[in-house]
Amino acid sequence: MLNSHRIRKIKIVDNDELRNEIAKKYSSQNQIVLAEWSLEMAKHIIQFTNFDTSIYPEIKEGFEINELWQKGKARMYEVRQIGFKIHRIAREQKDELSKTIFRVIGHAIASAHMKEHSIVASDYAIKVINLLYEKNLDKVKEERMWQLDKMNELSSLKQMDKNSNLYLSFSARNSGNCEAIAKHFMKKKDTYIAFKDLFYNSCSKCEYECFKDECKYRQDDIYNLLDSFNSYEKIIFLVPMYCGNPSSLYFILSERMQDYFNHNEEKYDAFLKKLFIIGILGSKKESPLFMPILSSWFEQEDVEGHVLGIERHLYNQKLDDTVVTNAALKSILDSFFKKNIECIEDNSNE
Repeated sequence: MLNSHRIRKIKIVDNDELRNEIAKKYSSQNQIVLAEWSLEMAKHIIQFTNFDTSIYPEIKEGFEINELWQKGKARMYEVRQIGFKIHRIAREQKDELSKTIFRVIGHAIASAHMKEHSIVASDYAIKVINLLYEKNLDKVKEERMWQLDKMNELSSLKQMDKNSNLYLSFSARNSGNCEAIAKHFMKKKDTYIAFKDLFYNSCSKCEYECFKDECKYRQDDIYNLLDSFNSYEKIIFLVPMYCGNPSSLYFILSERMQDYFNHNEEKYDAFLKKLFIIGILGSKKESPLFMPILSSWFEQEDVEGHVLGIERHLYNQKLDDTVVTNAALKSILDSFFKKNIECIEDNSNE
């Protein structure tokens, strides 16, 4: 499963050398790059074949949802639903070429769900070439070169901007304090993800496969989410308190990290260096276990620079009040962000 992208899902006449080079490059890309690459590839195939998309509004909708997902503005549920629609249309096509073009489009859109769909989309693009130019390896090479060049181009563009941050909310609701804090700090290039909107499984109903080989739920969104952490400069966890503890969504991700870091041990220290946690609670006195759980990632001397607790009850905040509208709490947030995340020293008292 770890190298499933190297195995073709369909039978095609291909250029093995270029396909292997793409698979190798694919392994080092984050999911956003691959989603963008997939859409570019689908649009390229549509243009190359003069395929009429005007009677299928689902295609435009799918592209837009994928693009919104790349910006953290679409839910995984929406990605999956439009993907299902496209593949249903593919099954309804009478000729093999139209059906295959829809497969390219469907897998390209679904790359926002699982990045493996992107490499499958590239294989279906080659099947399109096979159908148009039977056993023509020169045309296959041209298409694979286009794919490789496009991936290199998009990868280079993403690498030019190393300053983007990821804000990951573990809240179970929309428009709560976690989202408000993220929007308060986010720049245009940053990404916001609500964990509740991902397709995920908790650690249950298994036989500890992650200790022996790999997690049985590898095909949900969590592994790809963790893999995407490598492309961000800073990662900010936003964790609400439920019944005196961090939300259950927070624990789901924490438990599922076992599988990822078992296979990527060399990435763990870098992850901790870029991880910052903002917990929203009533007060430390009322809920003494909440902050120690969030702080347990770090050595004691590093906690202050990586973990912040926002104690709402100390400032008479009610359930529906927003912390960023309180001047004192906003000041605490801004100070922590400026000093630890932006790494700007406060010299106002000098």
